[in-house]
Amino acid sequence: MSVSAEWVQLGKGKKGKPVYYRKKEIYAMEWTSENVNLSDCLVCAATYGGPIAITRDPRKMLRVKNSDGKQYIYIYTCAGKLLSKFEWLLSSRGSLIHIGFSDEEALICVSDDGQVFLYDLFGKTLFQFSFVPEVKEKEILKVTTWGNGVAILTKDFHVFVVSDLDAPYCEKLSMVPVVGEYDDEKEIAMCVIPPEQSTTNQIEIILGLPQCNTIYLVNSERCTDMKLNNGPFAKINASPSGDALATFTEDGALWVVKSDFTENHAEFNTKSAAPPHQVAWCGEDSVCLYWEPEQINREGTSLLLMIGPNGDHQKFAYEGPIFMVTEIDGVRIITNDGCEFLQRVPDPSFDIFRIGSLTPSAVLYDAYTEFEKKNASSIKNIRSIRMQLSGAVKSCLEAAAHEFDHSLQRKLLKAASYGKSFCEDFDHSEFVSTCQTVRVMNAVREYEIPITFAQYQRLTPKVLIDRLVNRQLHYLAYRLCDYLRIKPASV
Repeated sequence: MSVSAEWVQLGKGKKGKPVYYRKKEIYAMEWTSENVNLSDCLVCAATYGGPIAITRDPRKMLRVKNSDGKQYIYIYTCAGKLLSKFEWLLSSRGSLIHIGFSDEEALICVSDDGQVFLYDLFGKTLFQFSFVPEVKEKEILKVTTWGNGVAILTKDFHVFVVSDLDAPYCEKLSMVPVVGEYDDEKEIAMCVIPPEQSTTNQIEIILGLPQCNTIYLVNSERCTDMKLNNGPFAKINASPSGDALATFTEDGALWVVKSDFTENHAEFNTKSAAPPHQVAWCGEDSVCLYWEPEQINREGTSLLLMIGPNGDHQKFAYEGPIFMVTEIDGVRIITNDGCEFLQRVPDPSFDIFRIGSLTPSAVLYDAYTEFEKKNASSIKNIRSIRMQLSGAVKSCLEAAAHEFDHSLQRKLLKAASYGKSFCEDFDHSEFVSTCQTVRVMNAVREYEIPITFAQYQRLTPKVLIDRLVNRQLHYLAYRLCDYLRIKPASV
């Protein structure tokens, strides 16, 4: 079957070039036999192919078989393999209302009285602290976490943040001047722009309230009313870079706007009376909306709607609930039965595998295929791209790094090796480096960390090795240090 057979088109990009996405199942879940139901739980997952944390949602009344009445937190790998199970002590810690992961893959747990607990992946308490007493005295309306911080919105519409979990200091931001009565049956939209992504170089809270048609931008100096009239906003999510916001209004419209609200990127009317259960970015290019079966009156079938920059869209149906995790180059989709990755088809792969492609890299790949068949036309194809051969080799190398399938990786690397044998000035160290990177990613994926090439480049090998140590995969971490010639002490 053609590599491009499972691609789906999502409109056209720059210069009219079609944009394709691909969705691949990476792992089958080991937890299926344990009857994990994502719709009944609080769920979070770490980025860069990180672990998944699940616990019973205390806001939902459930009938649990063989329950001892205690609440437990479970941490799994991306393939549903149990890493740890530990008890949440309700008597001393209050009701658990939010969970999330830090950049270091520490699990952040927030209780309804403003206590914050950090755990490692095996349930050991790393640290705990409490927000100021003012938070404890008032009802918490909304909690959100990001890489190294926690933000809380209280019922009197004050925002409190701890922006450094290593040295927790509770800061009270400017008050939101809300007019109107709060409707507790509707959802509050809230997201964070960290200081390193903010145009003001300070933390910014983007807030949408059900009684307001506008959005508030809150920081330590002021609360700015963005003077909008197309709300109320049920969902607000920032892109991985923080450059754009995906907002969903109560009248069923998705509105994508620059994070400082100076530029409108896209609008799409979903015609849905109910807001999506979850909104997630698929890299930087598209937005995914997810509705549970009961929201769309489809028994047992949930809906994922992916929307591109020009309003082009694709629908994906799932049997049962899902949970989406935004990554820098796509979105990880966790279901009761498996783990998938949805991403834009990388440009090198698009150039090679697009049907009818005549790019130099596609010609080189075809030339190697003919060479395997011992067909003389292989040399003729090489001669036709002699002037572009070096670039074609690089494209094949990059395409190999973007693939999960081992056989396709090997064929692309062999095509690159075949092409470079005809290049007099090609830097062979680039070939060696790519082979090394592919081997490292494949080794890590065997331990249920589905890291991609873009994520590996952003994370860096040293941070990846540090994460392996945190998972107690010491032998693998040591072998990678040895293979990459990194001193273990420097990690």
